[in-house]
Amino acid sequence: MALVNHERAVCIMVQPLAQGLTPLSRLERRLGDSVPTVVSACSIIGTAAATASVFESHELGHSHMAARQGVPLGVPVFLPAGLGPLAAFGSLRSLLGPAPSRSAAAAIALAGPLTGLAASCSVLLVGLHFTMQGWGGLNMTLDAFDEAGPLGAVVHAVLDHGDAAAATLDCHPWLVAGAGGVLINALALVPAGDTDGGRLATHILGREAAMRLSLLSLALLGALGWVNQLADWWLPALLILHGSPPALCTDEVTPVSKDLKLAGLLCLCLPAAMLVPRFGGS
Repeated sequence: MALVNHERAVCIMVQPLAQGLTPLSRLERRLGDSVPTVVSACSIIGTAAATASVFESHELGHSHMAARQGVPLGVPVFLPAGLGPLAAFGSLRSLLGPAPSRSAAAAIALAGPLTGLAASCSVLLVGLHFTMQGWGGLNMTLDAFDEAGPLGAVVHAVLDHGDAAAATLDCHPWLVAGAGGVLINALALVPAGDTDGGRLATHILGREAAMRLSLLSLALLGALGWVNQLADWWLPALLILHGSPPALCTDEVTPVSKDLKLAGLLCLCLPAAMLVPRFGGS
């Protein structure tokens, strides 16, 4: 008797699948013409959720390192980008007290972008995989990623198959959110203004050298603006944020450790590498 009931249960489960009546197909039949609208809404929600997680990971990096160093942080002030090519300029977050040392202040400034980059790269890789599987939602062209050379190279290497049809992609929202997160966190390390990069440069190089590097960075961004829309768009934001230098640390005499200084210098080079556009055909 148990065997008969088991066979009947299997038949009940398999019959809808054999007739094409999967839960998704049933939902599509009920929605009818509303399916494109629902898919579009899900794409928007998915993009917003992934983007929010990328921004939150950046702030969690700052918060965790500041807590380790015993430095209170202010509330992050979100800076929307309006009609710019990215969702936002990022956010500003000030220290509510002096850092115990230059190494501590540099570690706090560096922790946010590094954590954000790690989260963004993870979201980007998952988005690439979903896009390859045909799980899209956002129509974009391959050329849209070319303003950031390394990102453009990765996207072309994975998704460009050399045919004209591949020039337009049905991208998964996480691909767009991950790419935006990589750009935002990389550009946050530009050593200019009241940004993570500006603070990092001040603490590892000294205030006078950081000021010269800041002016040089602004000049280079202006020059890159002729060939790169991202640089042209990021320059006004840095000019607005080019305020007073970071507050003094409790110990301004002890130099930053060699390992942290090397890591900081390498990270300060990341924006320049990211802003070199991808040239050449696909």
